[in-house]
Order: sequence, then C-alpha cells, then structure tokens
Amino acid sequence: MSFVNRALPYTLALYAVAVLTTMAGMEIFGWLSFALTLVILIGDRSWIKRPILEKSDWAFIGLMVIIILSALIAAPATSDKVFIIGNARFVLLFIGLRLALEFVGLKRVEPFFRFLVVLIGLISAYTIFQHFTGIDFIRGHREPVSKVFFGDSFAYRGRGMWGHPVTFGHSMALSFCMVAAYAVALPMKSRWKWIATAVAILSALSLLWSYTRGAWIGVAAAVAVMTMYLGRRIAILAASSGTAALILAVSLSSNFRARLLSVVSLTDTSNTQRLDVWKANIAMFLDHPILGVGYGVNEEIIGDYYAKLGIEQEFGGHAHNNYLQFLAGTGLLGFFAFLSATALLLWMSHRLLREIPRSEFWPRALVLGALGAQIALHFGGLTECNFKDAEVNHQYMLILAMLTVAWRSKRQ
Repeated sequence: MSFVNRALPYTLALYAVAVLTTMAGMEIFGWLSFALTLVILIGDRSWIKRPILEKSDWAFIGLMVIIILSALIAAPATSDKVFIIGNARFVLLFIGLRLALEFVGLKRVEPFFRFLVVLIGLISAYTIFQHFTGIDFIRGHREPVSKVFFGDSFAYRGRGMWGHPVTFGHSMALSFCMVAAYAVALPMKSRWKWIATAVAILSALSLLWSYTRGAWIGVAAAVAVMTMYLGRRIAILAASSGTAALILAVSLSSNFRARLLSVVSLTDTSNTQRLDVWKANIAMFLDHPILGVGYGVNEEIIGDYYAKLGIEQEFGGHAHNNYLQFLAGTGLLGFFAFLSATALLLWMSHRLLREIPRSEFWPRALVLGALGAQIALHFGGLTECNFKDAEVNHQYMLILAMLTVAWRSKRQ
C-alpha cells in the first residue's frame, strides 16, 4: 500500500502533462491514477473527512445513468451499445481524479502547476511558430499545418500539440483561463505573477492564430465574467483594453478582420454546414424527445436525417453544439441532467469566490480559473461540441476535479 500511496502523485503529474500534450498519455495515466485511487480507497478511507461522493459527483452520475438508459432503450438495435455506454466514462474519470487530488492535497499541486504554466508557454510559442512557418515538427511533412483561406490568400492555423486547430483552440482556451487567473491572483512581488502574465499573453496569441472562432467567443465571455469578480475597475479596464485590442487587430490584420466577420456570415461554408447539422440534430430530438437516439449515435445516423430533410450535404459528425449533442443523443432527460451539473459547478465557483479571501492566492486562482474555464467551454460549445472532444474533456474534468476538492476543503 505504501508504494501505491507514493506512486499516485507521480501518475497524476504525468496525467496533467499528458492533458496538454498526448492523447495516449491521458488514457494511460488517467486510468492508472484511477486504479491506484481505487486501491487506496479500498485499503484506507480514513483520509476522507466527508462522504465519498459530492453533489457534483451525483449530478454527473445522474447524467451517466441517462446515457446508459439511452443506449439500452433508445439507441437503434444496430448500434454498438457498449461504445455508447463507454462515452460516459468521463464521469468515472472525474470522480477518480477528484478523489486522487483529495488524497494528494491541493497545496502539493501548486508547485507542479507552475511547471504546467511553463509548459503551456512553450506550447503557445510552438503554436505561434506553426502559424508563421506552417511547419509541424511533431507530424512532419506528412501532415502540414492546415490553412484558412481569405480569398486568394491564406494563413496557417496553429494547432499546438494536437492534430486540429479547433481542438487546440478549445483546449488552450481552458489553459489560458487557468494561467490568467494565476497571474492576477498572485501578489505583485511574486516573480511567478510576471511569468504567468507572459505565458497568458503567449497563449492568447496562440489562440488568435489558431483562427478558432468558437474559442475566441469562449475566451471573451470567460474574461468578461472573471473580471467581474476582480472588481469594477478591473472589469472596466479589461473591457476597454479588450475593445481597443480588437479594434487594433481588425485595423491591422485583414485576415483577422475577415475571420471575425465570418462569424455572422450566412454564406461562409463552415457556417452553412453547421446549420445543416443543427437542423438534422433538432429533427432527431423531435423524433426522440425523452431519451434521444443514444449518446453519440447522432453521428452515425445523420446521413439518414439529411435524406429525410432533403439536405444535400456530406459534412457530418457530432452536433457541433454541446446542447444539441445532448438533446439529440440523450433527449430532455440527458439535456437537463447536463444543465443541472453545469449550473451546480458554476454555483460552487461563485460561492467559493465570495468566500475565499484575496490573501489566499492559490485557492482563489484555482477557483477563478475554473470559473473561466467553465464559461469558455460552455460559450465555445455553442458552435462546437467541445465537451465531447477527448483532448478538451480530459483537461476539463481535471479542472472540475480541482474545483470540487477546493469546495470540499472549504466546507470542512
């Protein structure tokens, strides 16, 4: 047992690094940490001062039960029901991470978080390099960096460590919120405040040059909400600075201006494709309003609904919207379960930020960053199903797990 106790902090650390760098590492070290936590839990529960499951755990468990019911009852007989149920494994991951972090303690996490801040800075710098050169050393010339076209010109879209700029954008949006919160929470005399500030600027530039519009929207909403908890003056300063930066970027960069205006374009291809996907998923929900068609099954049968609606379209996949993904996949039951879990975690963040004094730098930074990450994901999820994107979901579950540990610690 002592070996397991000593090993868990290291597997958690490796998992945190993998969350920013490699999908394979996420699965390996995430579930290894889960297994070690289970062994510790079975052997000794004395380190848990309260009931094992928290309100947020129960909210996600309710969602998992609905996903399982949708697979067993609502999904077509031809669907892989084991795969559908497996889509709910993020719930077990969340609970396992939360218990593991509770065992390790959030105070021991802060020194390693500083290492992650530096790692996020390096990834951001690499992404900026990709934008200017089109070179991806990780994947080589077999898979060049993708482009976004502006008439006859184009720009390279940074994608960091991931294979797609959209995945990178929504993942980095969460990282940006955590780093930015750490920067503003630390005292002026701390050198890490200035390191985190520099990394936050780099990560913001990497987000800009990923040309991921949904991530832009998510981060803008997150910053607006986060600054409200820092005081009226800071909120006004952030709003005016953000507006000035936006005007400057629009004035100096025709590419940025074109990409920003494309958000509301009714002729932009990616927009019209999303509209077709949304129409098909709404039709699925209307046909199966209680339990949906099965979580993730909407991706398999979207072609049938295109034919039913008379839509000539090859673009498919998930719903490109978190809320439609749950409506189509799990019906009203799953949709309201997802909203309930979301509202509960946002409320926990709000309460903690009202209770934690500004002198407690690390807990306040953690909760403020977690609040921003939630806002970024949910606003970004209006145009992309980022909750289902594994690279984003793993990081999101880790952030929510730390938030819940902070909540339980404060309640003790």
